[in-house]
Amino acid sequence: MAPRARRVRFTANEPQEEIWLVAGRWIETSRTVDGIETLALLRSQDDALAVKYLDATGPYIAMYGQLFGAYPYAKFALVENFWETGYGMPSFTLLGSKVIRLPFILTSSYPHEILHNWWGNGVYVEPAGGNWSEGLTAYLADHLFAEQNGGGAAYRQEALQKYADYASTVEGLPALRPSASATARRPKRSATGRR
Repeated sequence: MAPRARRVRFTANEPQEEIWLVAGRWIETSRTVDGIETLALLRSQDDALAVKYLDATGPYIAMYGQLFGAYPYAKFALVENFWETGYGMPSFTLLGSKVIRLPFILTSSYPHEILHNWWGNGVYVEPAGGNWSEGLTAYLADHLFAEQNGGGAAYRQEALQKYADYASTVEGLPALRPSASATARRPKRSATGRR
């Protein structure tokens, strides 16, 4: 190995559906909270930003741990990505440089990604059955924090509007297609609309 190279070995004792490999040069800031290692891996030195994320991580893990049981991994890491992404993988999230600096991310997308360690990366989703974990995490992170700040009704209204807009433009959504048995029972109508 080159003199400045560093070898890191990760071991996961928990079963994994997939293996994720993310590589880069980061400045690591870490602390241990209630036996869980929390990390901020940033592309450049930004102590204030790292501390913001580390200060938020422990309380979110504790809050969701009280709701759903022990956090399922030994660590959680915020990893800064050079692409503007928002991905949640088992034990870490990969967020873009601009994304992690948005003021609302700490109380919306970030807890959402932490919560995915229980729902989506802890209890897996069967793709053919729909992504129920995304709805659950949105409700228990994005909606929860909006509700706590007095914006729950507005959040729900906006979510319903987004769904209505989406559903009106997508052909073949199962919720919009009548079942074969419903179609068979429906009375036939004439061109005038009368039965």
